Amino acid sequence: MGGLLRSWGCRVVTGVSDTAALTSLAAHDEPPDLIISDYRLPDGKTGIDVIETLRTTYCTQIPAFLISGDTNPKPLREARTNGYHLLHKPVDPITLRAMLNRMVTRDEISRVSQ
Repeated sequence: MGGLLRSWGCRVVTGVSDTAALTSLAAHDEPPDLIISDYRLPDGKTGIDVIETLRTTYCTQIPAFLISGDTNPKPLREARTNGYHLLHKPVDPITLRAMLNRMVTRDEISRVSQ
């Protein structure tokens, strides 16, 4: 997925945990424009946990969505309850591009209306 995003001109920063993501992001002067997180992460955390950690650290509502290969309905239910979209793996590039456009556009509209 990182390679695909890079081919679209995105700067991609990766991490296997919230701590790893924050460490990778420390080299940049601003928060990420978008967070894409797997739902299930090491140490029993979820992508929701990581998104909330990054938002708290940067004191801003960074647009975010989740991906998961889990077909159990619990991740989808939890994502919806917390206000996140969840895409199921394998994510089709067209679906990924549509979600990126939707998230970035929504964020830009929010900034203009503040």
